[in-house]
Amino acid sequence: MVKYPKRVYLALGILVPIMLFWGLYETPSEQLPSRNADGGKSATSYFKGLKTKQYDDQGQLTSTLRSVQVDIHEATDTSYLVAPVMTVFKPDAKGSTTVITGERGEYNQSTEQLILAGNVSVQDNAESSGLTLTTPRLMLDLSEQTASTNEPVTIKANQAYYQATGMFAWLETSKIELLSQVQGIHEKRP
Repeated sequence: MVKYPKRVYLALGILVPIMLFWGLYETPSEQLPSRNADGGKSATSYFKGLKTKQYDDQGQLTSTLRSVQVDIHEATDTSYLVAPVMTVFKPDAKGSTTVITGERGEYNQSTEQLILAGNVSVQDNAESSGLTLTTPRLMLDLSEQTASTNEPVTIKANQAYYQATGMFAWLETSKIELLSQVQGIHEKRP
């Protein structure tokens, strides 16, 4: 029989609970949306490879949404999305779009709110800005065409780099308000 020193048992006694904690629990910014507690089994319907388009009252395309998979739960009026990609088309802008991606999403049909979590990225493809915003979590209000978060935010643009905690944005106009702990560098390039 092999004898292990007490230090090995002590190290295992410390490391195993830590590893289990990291494996079982996520940070608040990684939590929600998830498919739901039963792994999507209570979904009333689901789609694979979903692609939708939304139009305004004048028949103009305002946004598209793609997702690898969507689980729909009619009882809560909620849909859980896997790898969602939303494209917002700006009015009066020639081909200008904002593309928003995340690892997962939760859409509430009654409130028209889409919560994205996991490496959320917002790319404004307007020629003048070339803006990329990243955050762990983002809430989109589709009826108001706004986005917000209380999480850390990083913004990279043509001549600027900003970090902040929290942000509010208007999607149609690409206006962004950073809420707190704002730091940044803005340089004019030659």
